[in-house]
Amino acid sequence: LLTQLDLQSNNINSLPESFGDLMNLRRFWIQNNELISLPNSFGDLSSLDLLMAQNNLLSSLPESICNIATNQNISLNLFNNNICDEYIYDCLSDDFSCSDNDTNDGSCIYPQDTSNCP
Repeated sequence: LLTQLDLQSNNINSLPESFGDLMNLRRFWIQNNELISLPNSFGDLSSLDLLMAQNNLLSSLPESICNIATNQNISLNLFNNNICDEYIYDCLSDDFSCSDNDTNDGSCIYPQDTSNCP
């Protein structure tokens, strides 16, 4: 069973929709890539407790991310992407702020570069 996946720093720009089939995935490192979106099936990763996706080109998030974001034990790092405010859903609390020096596994989403948002 695949429980951990480290794909950091591989110039990846997309993940297949079937990615959500990795039901046992608990820890996922995808930071420092060129990822522009997450598949809608991402919210099916019910075992996920760590997502390190900082330093990508994400401009949106699937609404299904709320399926996993409500897990009290999850650490989400989406820092330094281009996520527009309309995709920072209520389930992603705005107290997830972080700094340039934040390298721990804690949850952080802000700040984002929203200069290309409508």
